[in-house]
Parts: sequence; C-alpha cells; structure tokens
Amino acid sequence: MKHDITDIVKTESKITIKADSTYELKLKVKVPKESFKGSITGGLTLEEEIDKKSQTDSGSGMSINNRYSYVVGIQLREDTKTVKPELKLNKVGADQRNYRNIIAANIQNIEPTYVNQLKVNAEITKKDSDEVLYKSSTEKMQMAPNTNFDYPVELGKGEKLKPGKYTLNMTAKSYKNEWRWTKDFTISGDVAKKLNEKDVTIEKSYMMYYIIGGIILLLLIALILFLVRKKRKKQEEN
Repeated sequence: MKHDITDIVKTESKITIKADSTYELKLKVKVPKESFKGSITGGLTLEEEIDKKSQTDSGSGMSINNRYSYVVGIQLREDTKTVKPELKLNKVGADQRNYRNIIAANIQNIEPTYVNQLKVNAEITKKDSDEVLYKSSTEKMQMAPNTNFDYPVELGKGEKLKPGKYTLNMTAKSYKNEWRWTKDFTISGDVAKKLNEKDVTIEKSYMMYYIIGGIILLLLIALILFLVRKKRKKQEEN
C-alpha cells in the first residue's frame, strides 16, 4: 500500500460526550505530497471506554460486559478518474479455518480501487492430472483497494490432507474484468500431519493406543508370572 490512511487522517484519541448532546469530531487531513490515483480507504472506530474497575465483580471475580462500536468509513480521492482493477494470485498452500482443513489461495487487489461483484471459481488437481479433487465457487464478493485475502477451498468433511504436489486452476471475474491463474503448490508430510491432527472433523484413530496398552498389559502379566514362579521355586528349595 503506497499511502496509509492512518498517516493522512488524524483525530482525537479520546472525546467526552455529555448526555443528550452532540459532538462534532474534527478530522485533520494531510494530503500526500505525491498525487495518487483511485481511492485511499479506511475507517474511524468509535467505542465507549469501559472502566476497568467495574469490569470485574468483586464477589465472583467474573462478569459479562456488552461493548458497542461504531465504524465510519473514510474514502479519499483526488479526482474522479476511473482506475481499472487488477488482481494477482500470491501464495497457495494448505491451511485451516475454524479448525478445518482448507487450501488457501491468497488474492491481492494491487490497485487503489474497489473490485465489486467479484466471482471466484477454483479447482484443485494433483499435478499433471485432470481429475478435480476439490473445488469452490463464490459470488458477490467485494475487495477494498490495496487489500488481499485468503480464498478458501474446503476439503470434504473429515477428509485428511495428503502430502504431494498439486495444481490450482482459478478464475476471478468482476463485471468485464477477468483473471485466470494456474499455480502449482506442494503439501509436505509434516504440514499435512500437523493440520490433520488439529482438524476437528477428522475422526481420531486410537488403535495405536490400544496396541501400546495391550503390549504394556502383556509385559505386566509376564512380569507377575515370572515373579510368582521365582517365589515358588525359592520356597521349594527351602
């Protein structure tokens, strides 16, 4: 991002509003020396300050507090010229969302303009294969200027990630604009194992624990039998 709105727009960090009154909050805008195209966007968050002493109940040490915030959008422009949107595909790889395995494809809006009515289609295959393993389609999305996000391609419920080399084929459309990407990526054995262990939809196998427990039990029985026989032999010798 060429211009950060927090460096351009400044205001008071704390204000006090009396009951049944209004307050005019003034914003100081420092226009960048270099001209810019498109939009610089951000937001102003207004939130009530909570007294820390009143947050905790003196008896139980616990309490529930409701907090409300207001967000006012800010958009700065120098002219009304239209900027053509441009998207690019960044990193692709295995990840998780809400403790569920996904393939995350990072899409970046590299221009200072909104991308509206964005539709994305994604298909994932094994490398050098035409068989589609996973796919996803999403419509009516919006990207703010100079932002990026991870587009998720979900696996089937309870399906494990498998190590190997894969290919992502993706298209993104916004009105008359269209982008197509093909990108290879690899899922390592360590990453697959780590994410599979954390995925809450994958049934965990306890067979190994049963096997280890059985071995320990057999060893204990063998030890007890050995000690019993040793004791009997000693008694017979006496």
